[in-house]
Formats: sequence, C-alpha cells, structure tokens
Amino acid sequence: MKARILVLVCSILLSTRLSAQQTTTQWLTHTDTTFHFTVSYPNDWEFKLPGTSTRFFVTSYLENDADDFRENINCVAKDLSQKDFSVRSAEDAIMQSLKEKMTNFQLTASGYIKWNNADALQIEYTFSKTIDEKSYLLHMYQQIACVNGTLYTLTYTATKEKYSKYFAVVKKVFQSLKTN
Repeated sequence: MKARILVLVCSILLSTRLSAQQTTTQWLTHTDTTFHFTVSYPNDWEFKLPGTSTRFFVTSYLENDADDFRENINCVAKDLSQKDFSVRSAEDAIMQSLKEKMTNFQLTASGYIKWNNADALQIEYTFSKTIDEKSYLLHMYQQIACVNGTLYTLTYTATKEKYSKYFAVVKKVFQSLKTN
C-alpha cells in the first residue's frame, strides 16, 4: 500500500514538474522589415540577426560538454524578378541540386502544404557533412514557398540523433512565420 502511494505521489510530482517546465518557455517575436514577415521563436534558443544570406538564424544551446552541434533554424528570403514563379515547377531542379551538392543524400519525405496562402514544398532528408574535421550525419527539414514574389526557404538542421527531440519546437517556429 505504501509503495502504491509513493508511486502515485512521485507520478504527480513528475507531471507537475513537467507541466511547469512546459509553461516556462516564452516565445519572442522578430519582425523583418526588409522582407515583411514576423517569426516567433523560443527564448531558450539563441537568435541571431541577418547574415549575408540569411534573414534570421536561431540555434539551440549546447546541452553539455560533449554536445558539439547546435541544432538550428534559418530563413533565406530572396526577391524574385519573376513574379509568377512556382515552387512546383522548380521541384525537380531543387531535388537534383540537393542530390548533387549533398554527400550521401537520402530523401526521407516530400510533399506540399498551404503556407501563407501559397504552395510550400516540404522536404526532409539526411546527408553526411564534415565540419572542423568531424563527420556528422545531418537530418534536414525544409519548407520552400514563393509568397508575393519573394522566395522563402526555412531550414531546420540537426544531427540525426537529435532531429526528433526539437521537431515540435521547429514546427511551431515554421508555422509562426507570417508574411505581411
């Protein structure tokens, strides 16, 4: 009887602790005035402003001393002179480019969704990459869409082992990006 009560109390404490952890993450919003969009991201990820090719770059923090790869999300936006550009018409070229540029490229999934009132190509794949003399098996998820003449590419990059761990957060970030 005491053992059952102890298990029950531990279960309640654990679920309370997990609920408290889930509610402590705050979401911050970034507004990009150049490409006219907003995006939300968790405050426990590091946000970096635009680089030469990215509009934003958000990274997880290293979990411990053995962790040597920061999972990340980035956005590339490009104004297109061709206003009637269709991601569907470019899909074959996109896939061919990935196959040519990525070592050990393996397509996991692809398909289309509606995103900001546009067709968005979703691509999930793995590939090998060496960074600073260390080899990684990376898992990527991308969402590509042309909205009002601007091509947006959102990319999530993770090690294959940690891909699923952050995917729920990544989906929320992707879904939060709204064009104006």
